[in-house]
Amino acid sequence: MSSAQEKAHNAAKEKAHFQSILNVLDIYQIASLGQIKNKLSVFHSLADDHKELLNQIGFKSRLGKIETAINANSLVVSAIRSQGDGLLEDMEQEEQAREMEKLGTCDGGQHDHSGHSGHSGDFEHSHSHSHSHEVPLSPASSSIHPEKPTPTQMEKLLSTLKQFVRDWSSDGEKERSSSYGPILDTLEKKFGNLSKEQRLQTKILVPGAGLARLAFDIARMGFSSQGNEFSYFMLLASFFILNRTTERNEHTLFPFAHSSSNHPSAASQLRCITVPDVLPLDYLRGPESDFSLVAGEFLEIYGGDDEKEQWDVVVTCFYLDTAKNIIDYIKTISHVLRPGGQFINLGPLLYHFESNEDGEPSIELTLEELKALLPKCGFRLDEERMIDTTYTNNPNSMLQYTYKACFWTATKL
Repeated sequence: MSSAQEKAHNAAKEKAHFQSILNVLDIYQIASLGQIKNKLSVFHSLADDHKELLNQIGFKSRLGKIETAINANSLVVSAIRSQGDGLLEDMEQEEQAREMEKLGTCDGGQHDHSGHSGHSGDFEHSHSHSHSHEVPLSPASSSIHPEKPTPTQMEKLLSTLKQFVRDWSSDGEKERSSSYGPILDTLEKKFGNLSKEQRLQTKILVPGAGLARLAFDIARMGFSSQGNEFSYFMLLASFFILNRTTERNEHTLFPFAHSSSNHPSAASQLRCITVPDVLPLDYLRGPESDFSLVAGEFLEIYGGDDEKEQWDVVVTCFYLDTAKNIIDYIKTISHVLRPGGQFINLGPLLYHFESNEDGEPSIELTLEELKALLPKCGFRLDEERMIDTTYTNNPNSMLQYTYKACFWTATKL
């Protein structure tokens, strides 16, 4: 396969992958209500005395309330999904531009992300200081036959809804304080003496940005902040919350409605949250804001010569354990940092590709091994401590996970 054919193939695959994500958003309401319908079928199959007992204790009534919650969620999911049509059009336009370029009828100034290949690899959305004040989406690549939504993709969508609690609701403030707080405090301590102009010239990169709250809060402190994210679910949701909200607490979600396990009461399962707790556009206007989001795989986007020693700080939060080979992550972070640059990390080591069914290779280090790796990749470990924190936690649940996350600051030598 030639280089041009490989690019076209990767672009077609990426487009099909993105279309499959839109398909998941499209079927959210039908699929979720279908699960409630199945539960009702089980209820109606019971003996009459059992049905009566369940009616008396409010079981069937709770199922009806879950349906209402799903319908409310679907309004937000549909709004997120609506951002995808424009991106699909951009993908098609870029595909046409590449075809024109191959025919020699396109000038060299076309916006081309063809150098970023791979899963969600070429789509960028970067902050513009134009009058629109949007964080615009620029396309990526993409397959001819759209993939069918999978249970794993639906689970990722439900996880994204829970992510709204962590990143953009007042209910998530405690969790943000324990996870993002030490990072933001460290940035203030290290750079608190800088002028506004100097802060804006300090470039901070946040790989694995999720719904972008940490990267946004860093930009709100006056730094030049760029988030990088791989998941289209997260990217579409972050674009929606950053650009399509006009007032605080505009949208209502029921993020814990989809599972009935470990709830002490119906109120726990049906707890609603409102987002966003701050209005992003209030902070993204004007020349004193420099905030961007880039979509794609971290190693591919930031591993090239054009990113070498371009960043003053790299911040990772619940990110390093998403690597197939964590050495690649550490070396790329060293690659992008200027000498003397800061590497700030907080997170556990819950390796995402350990024992995965697809047979993907995975290197899992202990914390001791990971700390021993840092100096071999050009870092001096300056500070380290363990911090108890949670991740998209429902504090009312009967099951609680607490991570003993490792926090460190390191300097590139």
